[in-house]
Amino acid sequence: MKKEIDKRTSYLGPKGTYSEEAALIHKNQKENLIDPKKNIFEVLESVEKKINFEGIIPIENSRVGTIIEVIDYLIKSKNLFLNKEILVPIEACLITKNKIDSLDYITEIISKPEAINQCNEWIRKNTTVDSRYSYMFTVEYEIFEYNLGHTFNYAEMGALIAPRPFMVERGHRDGVAPDEWVAYEYAKIRRLYGFLGIPERTEIEFFNGPHKINGVGTYKFLHRHLDWPEPKE
Repeated sequence: MKKEIDKRTSYLGPKGTYSEEAALIHKNQKENLIDPKKNIFEVLESVEKKINFEGIIPIENSRVGTIIEVIDYLIKSKNLFLNKEILVPIEACLITKNKIDSLDYITEIISKPEAINQCNEWIRKNTTVDSRYSYMFTVEYEIFEYNLGHTFNYAEMGALIAPRPFMVERGHRDGVAPDEWVAYEYAKIRRLYGFLGIPERTEIEFFNGPHKINGVGTYKFLHRHLDWPEPKE
């Protein structure tokens, strides 16, 4: 007799994980409709082997970035499909040894790299006078940077374009940010396209110049991916 598929949604347990929170959001807080597993691979296999009807898996989080094991598994599998996205906010809390009346007394914050790295650029541009890229020195001082401090950054916005072709131009003298910041964000997009098996669909071109459209490698990129014939000389 053929075993029936478990209608419950599998997720990475135990209770109290962010995956459980996502599963409860998906199932309208009904605990009897979710099924905890010991690890991520059990969740993936439970769906692939038709043990569970569906599963909740983490793709990326703000503390460790992309969950590489999940991406690798999905790339190799021919039977699993992403059907829905559930966003679960992950918050980092500021703790002190003694109770304080004002944050002005804090002169140094010790943090896990993942927690503070998510908002480094936002901090430099919006709340400091130590960085030459700070909006405090420009007419853009009122820009709030889309609340990047605890939501997403340029890599996440660029990733929304995948799997379509995506290219970045970067002038070495662009005053928006240093090359290192731009390269860091682009590297995450390049990694995503690599995981998806389409690394040829994304490029970055560095050139000697300011904040402008360079139009050299970009046009070649457009000609290639839009099947747009290059003009004859």
